[in-house]
Amino acid sequence: MYFGGTARLVVGSRYLIVRKDAMLRMLGPVDRDPSEVALERPLAGLTATVIGERLIITEGPSHRLSLELAIGGFAGASGPQLEIALSSPAEPSSDRWPASG
Repeated sequence: MYFGGTARLVVGSRYLIVRKDAMLRMLGPVDRDPSEVALERPLAGLTATVIGERLIITEGPSHRLSLELAIGGFAGASGPQLEIALSSPAEPSSDRWPASG
């Protein structure tokens, strides 16, 4: 659930948090359109920190548009798990099929 911040997200709405390679995407609000990309930012320059029951995502001052998000009430993962997932280096893309021999 989005609690507030500088993004143009709907306070009190639920969003899907997706990490795709080196990008953070928030989809939703899920009750309207869970496939709509409401926010997209490169993970480089973002900091994810858990404070109490909230995940705080901030974008450093080196970016033109500063970003601050407060998110809580998670389903499927805890705040600490999301903090680790958003802070880890990107894994190589697995879009290719393995070669058969």
